[in-house]
Amino acid sequence: MLFSILVSLVTSWADHTLDPNATGIEDIAVLVLFLPGLAVAGRRLHDIGKAGWWLPVFLTARSGPVPNRYGGPAR
Repeated sequence: MLFSILVSLVTSWADHTLDPNATGIEDIAVLVLFLPGLAVAGRRLHDIGKAGWWLPVFLTARSGPVPNRYGGPAR
């Protein structure tokens, strides 16, 4: 997540510095980072015991923490 934010900030800055009227660098970065982000989200769903097909449900419906079969968070 931090990597995505940093890339977004750098590409946004570069996009507006190079040519304020043109877009493109930031759009390409978003497209490049979108699929790996979905893969990570699917992995996290598997960590809580859900299939990756639940991703559209979790993207549209916001809820509280979901208990998993491995217990609570480590302290």
